[in-house]
Amino acid sequence: MGQALAKKRGKAWRRAVVANDATRHKPGVTLPEMPWDSGADGPANREHLHREDAVEADPETGKQTNPNKVTRMRRVQPIDAYLKQGRLTLGQVAIARELRDAAEGARAQDPLAALKIDKDRSVKGTREAAFDARRKFLRMWAHVPLFARPVIEHVVIDGRHVAAMAGCTGSRGFERHLARLTRGLDELAEAWT
Repeated sequence: MGQALAKKRGKAWRRAVVANDATRHKPGVTLPEMPWDSGADGPANREHLHREDAVEADPETGKQTNPNKVTRMRRVQPIDAYLKQGRLTLGQVAIARELRDAAEGARAQDPLAALKIDKDRSVKGTREAAFDARRKFLRMWAHVPLFARPVIEHVVIDGRHVAAMAGCTGSRGFERHLARLTRGLDELAEAWT
């Protein structure tokens, strides 16, 4: 009876068994990654990050080496990058940082002071400090020349590069906007100090 059943089923039955075996050993179904879920590697988290070598300084010679080829990521604002490139001076960067800190309402003092818990400080004191920082920003902003306001807002306050400005096409546009930035920061530093 078994041979008769196998003969009756024939080639079609054997093909179905082979196809069933092939599907039985396939790996599980995987879904493609969602384009909106990049985790920590998303474009917003990688903004202004620069890769640099984690060097060790030899105390005797002062030579910096990186024997293990270790790198790290560090967040660099455009004004700091322009300082390193030699496009801005230390005075221009100092006034730009002061303007940015006032715009953010941040303290210009010790950054580690935020870690200390001040029990005597109330919510009212925090609000007053933010109000004072905002008032300082508005006073500084009044000294920013009108021709430089768009580029200073773009680079210093928003933290974006000059090349990302609207109308900045090519090297001539970049140099024109950079000249406005430097002249505006110079005039602000002269008026503020």
